[in-house]
Amino acid sequence: MGKVYWKSGPWPTGHLALKYVSNEDEKYFMYTVEFEYQRYSVSPFGIIQDTFKGNAVFGNCSNETPHAGCVKQVLPQCRAAKKYWFELRQVYMFGDSVKFDENYTLSLSDCKAKCVNDCSCVAYASVDSDTGIGCQIWGNDTSFVTAQNSLARDVFFLTRKDRKRKWWIWLTIAVSLMVFAFICSLFCLIRRKLRARGKVRQMEKILYELEDPKTISGQYNTNKTARLRKKFRHDRHIFSLETMNMATNNFSSSNKLGQGGYGPVYKVKV
Repeated sequence: MGKVYWKSGPWPTGHLALKYVSNEDEKYFMYTVEFEYQRYSVSPFGIIQDTFKGNAVFGNCSNETPHAGCVKQVLPQCRAAKKYWFELRQVYMFGDSVKFDENYTLSLSDCKAKCVNDCSCVAYASVDSDTGIGCQIWGNDTSFVTAQNSLARDVFFLTRKDRKRKWWIWLTIAVSLMVFAFICSLFCLIRRKLRARGKVRQMEKILYELEDPKTISGQYNTNKTARLRKKFRHDRHIFSLETMNMATNNFSSSNKLGQGGYGPVYKVKV
């Protein structure tokens, strides 16, 4: 008979309780804990450390996110190229599933491993949700309806890890497009105003050169005329048609000196 190193019933502190099942078909024991992480440690002398310490230095050893002492899981080709995670939902299922009744003592972790290694698996759950044992998986042809009542089951769904980040991507794209459209609209508005202002300035310049203050802004405005003269001051002298007729004797041929590329040239009487 071997030496008993450790045995346990319900802990007085409530941290860990063990349950032993023995019948003609199977024998097993299971334990439940209040905390997310738990461990047993064996000292170099073969002693099992069964005292819980809240400040113990240990972590969750996951084969998906390996740390020191953990072994990274080798994923099948259909899973290796993408990052996946499992999301817990309460749903109804419509469709065929696969149950592993030949080994009813499969844990939830074993069931997850079966789903990950099966490329057609999209969800998994325990057969017995109360004890967390047994395994049931579903394929791509299964329909699910989300619900929250006593008839719904807790099922873990395979989900892309980057799916939750996609809405950030679309939001960033939408905001960028809105900002770009606003900048383009603002640029077009400013350009249109500058063009309109340039046209007004050009028209005022033409009206000034015609020296008809009545046509400037549709009214007599000596102050505006003076301002335009100051704005468009140059060395050229503008003469009216009446003045030119008098100076050239109605453009008489006797006063014509010649003709060049810009037209006829006349001598004038000052």
